[in-house]
Amino acid sequence: MLPAVPHLETDFVRDHLPFTIALALAVGGLALGFTWLQVRLNRVLRLTDAPRADRWHRSPTPSSGGIAIFAAIALGYVVWFPGQHTPIVLGVVALWLLGLMDDLLGLPPALKLLGQALASAFVVASGVVFHATASNAFNVAFSFFWLVGISNAFNLIDNMDGLCAGVTVIIALFRFWLLAAAGSWTDAHLCAMIAAAYAGFLILNRNPARIFMGDCGSMLAGFSLAALTIASPLAHTKSFVAGVFYPALTFTYPIFDTVLVSILRKIAGRPISVGGRDHSSHRLASAGVGESRVVAILWALAAAGSAAGLMMRSMPIALFAASGIIAMAMAVFGVFLATLPAYPLAPVWPAGNSPLRRYIPSLRAGVVLVTDVAVAGMALLVAFLMRFGPNIPPEQLHNLAVSLPIVMAMHAGFSAYHRTYAISWCEPGIADAWPLAQSVALAFACSFLCIWMLNLRSFSRGAMLCYGVFCVAGSLALRSGVPILRLLVKESEDSEDIPFVAETISASAAD
Repeated sequence: MLPAVPHLETDFVRDHLPFTIALALAVGGLALGFTWLQVRLNRVLRLTDAPRADRWHRSPTPSSGGIAIFAAIALGYVVWFPGQHTPIVLGVVALWLLGLMDDLLGLPPALKLLGQALASAFVVASGVVFHATASNAFNVAFSFFWLVGISNAFNLIDNMDGLCAGVTVIIALFRFWLLAAAGSWTDAHLCAMIAAAYAGFLILNRNPARIFMGDCGSMLAGFSLAALTIASPLAHTKSFVAGVFYPALTFTYPIFDTVLVSILRKIAGRPISVGGRDHSSHRLASAGVGESRVVAILWALAAAGSAAGLMMRSMPIALFAASGIIAMAMAVFGVFLATLPAYPLAPVWPAGNSPLRRYIPSLRAGVVLVTDVAVAGMALLVAFLMRFGPNIPPEQLHNLAVSLPIVMAMHAGFSAYHRTYAISWCEPGIADAWPLAQSVALAFACSFLCIWMLNLRSFSRGAMLCYGVFCVAGSLALRSGVPILRLLVKESEDSEDIPFVAETISASAAD
């Protein structure tokens, strides 16, 4: 049975909908008006972002639109929500000032990170903590890194016209829906206010943008949404799966882009903090997809993750498997982006001697191996869900927890030994199923032997058999995903930016 999606009760809609509409129109109108005024006065303000080698835009454009966004949100807060979430408000103001200073002065990355850390530490020390587990130390550490990480993630995705503003609107609207359905109307209206402010700004920020939001706008979006997610009463849950994974899914795209850029820059020997035209948006554009379509694709990705996060709270264990499938799809998307001709993965590891390199000779081999091992883990989880349903008995949950690391370790060993990473992700064929099946069969046999020796009670042989079938099917499906994506990109008709993309890639390579 499918989980029930949270819905708004009739009396709630009757009592709160008029205020919600009035709030959205007022704050959105203020944001649009302030943004238009800032564009008109830019000759006096001189807040202009000139083209640079590590930026995407082609001509000087007014920037620091976060000033207009902040002004609209601040007025809305003072009029309708004075005194609500005071520690978060102080942290948001600090992050906005930090972003504005960076826009005006160009702060060093280390100083920006220190400012984000201090603001996050203040908010967490004030009691805004994500109570996802019974360990207070873990909750405090998770809350701190969540605030710093999401603030930086939104800062990183502000790299193409309308992208960050649209993602902010999408996430804020899904948060509004979830909070309103639960009756947390104050937090819901705060999210609605954020969505309205960034929607008003988006009107002048969409492609071709008349103004950019700057760091004072992107960090404001990330920090405020991240902090409200922690402060929400919905974050307090007895289920670790629902408590941690539903907000992570809500912020799927910002997290994905941050992880992708961080890994690939580290691999390339570039500092993560130094900007560049190598984000997921730029990589898609390098394949000939027009900017407007790139932004629409990534907005859809953000909406899909937010929808999955919304449903996660209704059915945690079953949707954890669904989130794993989403993660595998994201892995395919990441491999696809990392192997585009304009941004190829390094063919070999950096110089050095390691016994492990005999079995994992290249970076691509390592990426594929990690992905295949994750597929094995998800295959076992899905097999248990199919065998026992969404409410897995406690004894079988114990069996799953014990067998999962065994299966993944065995799959890693035999996959490296049989070099299944050598199977092409660009042109997989029927013959490629044999080495995968051979690797899975040996991993299956050794895993079953280890489980038998551990004498796990009532371990399901049917679930184990399903695991083997799902593992082969999942690995082949992943490899089939990249050619499909390449085909879709090749057939894209929106390619007006290709000449600029070629120029962009050449400039990045020269850097």
